[in-house]
Amino acid sequence: MLEPACHRCLTVVGLVCLCASSWGAEPTALSDTVRLSAASVTERRTVQVSGWMQQVDTLDFRRQGLTSVADALGRLPGVTVRDYGGAGGLKTVAVRGFSASHTLVAYDGIPLGDTRGGQVDVGRFALADLQSLRLSTAAASAFPQSARQAAAASTVDLQTYNAFPTDLRPHLSARLAAGSFGHVEPAFAYAQRLSSRFGMSVAGSYYRARNNYPYTVTNGPDVLRLRRQNSRMERAVAEASAKWLPAEGQSVEAKAYFYDDHRQLPGPRILYNEENHERQSSREAFGQLAYRNRLAPTVDLTVRAKFAYQDSRYADYDDTYPDGSIRQDYREREAYVSAAVAWHPLRALSLSLATDYAYARLGSNQPDEDGARRHSVWQNVAMRWRAGGLTATVSLTAQQFANSVEAGEAGRNLSRLTPALHVEWRPRRAALLRLRAYYKETYRPPTFTENYYYHYGSTRLLPERARQLGAGLTLTAWQGAVTFSADAYHNTVRDKITAVPVNLYLWRMTNTGLTDVWGADAALSARYAVARGHLVALSARYAFQRVVDRTTPGTSAYGKQLPYTPEHSGGASVAYESPWVGVAVYANAVAERFSLPSHIEGTRLAPYAEWGAALYREFRLRPVTLSLRLDATNLFDKQYEVVARYPMPGRAFLFTVGVKW
Repeated sequence: MLEPACHRCLTVVGLVCLCASSWGAEPTALSDTVRLSAASVTERRTVQVSGWMQQVDTLDFRRQGLTSVADALGRLPGVTVRDYGGAGGLKTVAVRGFSASHTLVAYDGIPLGDTRGGQVDVGRFALADLQSLRLSTAAASAFPQSARQAAAASTVDLQTYNAFPTDLRPHLSARLAAGSFGHVEPAFAYAQRLSSRFGMSVAGSYYRARNNYPYTVTNGPDVLRLRRQNSRMERAVAEASAKWLPAEGQSVEAKAYFYDDHRQLPGPRILYNEENHERQSSREAFGQLAYRNRLAPTVDLTVRAKFAYQDSRYADYDDTYPDGSIRQDYREREAYVSAAVAWHPLRALSLSLATDYAYARLGSNQPDEDGARRHSVWQNVAMRWRAGGLTATVSLTAQQFANSVEAGEAGRNLSRLTPALHVEWRPRRAALLRLRAYYKETYRPPTFTENYYYHYGSTRLLPERARQLGAGLTLTAWQGAVTFSADAYHNTVRDKITAVPVNLYLWRMTNTGLTDVWGADAALSARYAVARGHLVALSARYAFQRVVDRTTPGTSAYGKQLPYTPEHSGGASVAYESPWVGVAVYANAVAERFSLPSHIEGTRLAPYAEWGAALYREFRLRPVTLSLRLDATNLFDKQYEVVARYPMPGRAFLFTVGVKW
């Protein structure tokens, strides 16, 4: 059941979705218009399939009061972010009832790999360093796409700023953010187009926070006010990018990225025991390259390559261990290459062929995981037909995984074909309406942890097999001032990989699960120019997800909602921009969840509604632009947990000042 505050918040969101579509709006808004100088087109032909993609850009960052990448993704309908609390806590993204392992996270179009755990921590990326976030569900956001993206159930693409300014002068920026719980974050960026064909950029940031936020614990009649301990975090990020246009229709983009963090892990909340001595340090570096060439007026080629290095060190200091501590060190290397060719023989017909290859190797001080290797090959062939207002895309993806280890038994070698069909129709008499439907099969192999982790993994695991079926519509009115979209879907996951008890003390991964997902989500965005320089922007969303276990009838978990997945969630934001100040107010609401499949007593997580606000203003002092922003998150100091026994921060403030030359 929903608590009253949460219920009222979701009711408001529903009313907004119903009523705001009838809100007349002038399409003009000065802040939404950018006048560009004339330029020649040198990029590849990219067909955006907007009905399948949700995008959040810098305007949304400001108007919706977004403060982090996890916050931005969590505002999208159908997305569930699992947050382990605070700035340093792990944050993973699950979409439409699937686990986070089914979500591919890409950085400027190239996948971020994590073969060991299978989940990417989106909390390590700073929202201010991104130009946009794109979520593609069940279908491609562009044609062609890489075979690895075609194989994923959903793709999150983090888009950074372009390293190719429109003029030849240097572009410099710096910002400093400071806020509650010891949050300090300086950053800088430099970008310059050195010639008509070459540009470059460098950026860096440093983050430090104590994260010692207070929280409330209720124990019978006692109410305790405590603080999170052992939660300090430091992070440094450096990035360099370059873009070269060697000839008409060709482009080369290169990027080097370095990430280093050191964090204390507060662990789960334990009553009357706040001590925890876990530490984790992570270091990652990668270099990636993207080459695009229009080989002919009807043929496009895209080649991508990447090499990544990840080093993770975990330690827990406790007298209960024989040597006073336990240490787990991991070193992962991944090489990745991708090639895709698109051919447009007819105006109505497009064909594409894509092949991806990845090699991953895991080194560890854990004997069962050291020396694990995997060769992965993805191949995708796709055909798209456009006739009138109808667009149909059919594709077939082949996936092959070959596993080996230096000692012991390796995981299964796997291969499978997965089809997909996507149809979109724009009626001629209703050009502002788009209807869509899709069917897609995907599957994911076990991660290294699921295969090899000491006494926990199993080398006999099969891949998870998933099916997605859905339909939806997008309605645009008043020349784009109002956009409404809605989708309904049914997903299934077979051979779900879950941990089951072998005896009183030992759990092991096995294929036992069948998950059935029924869901629907809706989103609305609108803007209204009140007067010259005055703009009101509104966004609202609602999601319903019924994600139940269908494994074994008669068991305590059968037919019950999966852990940490709310049936109802939603939110809304309103922003008012004037020549003097911009104001944004938002609310997010989540229904009850359970931390265990059986929903036994004590595993219920209460519903919550969280409110926030932001004030922002830009001062244009040629040639300098000064920006000021004040964010207040969890405005009413709501005490809640996203993951059981990991309390979330209460009321917090963040002040950011930025300068651009």
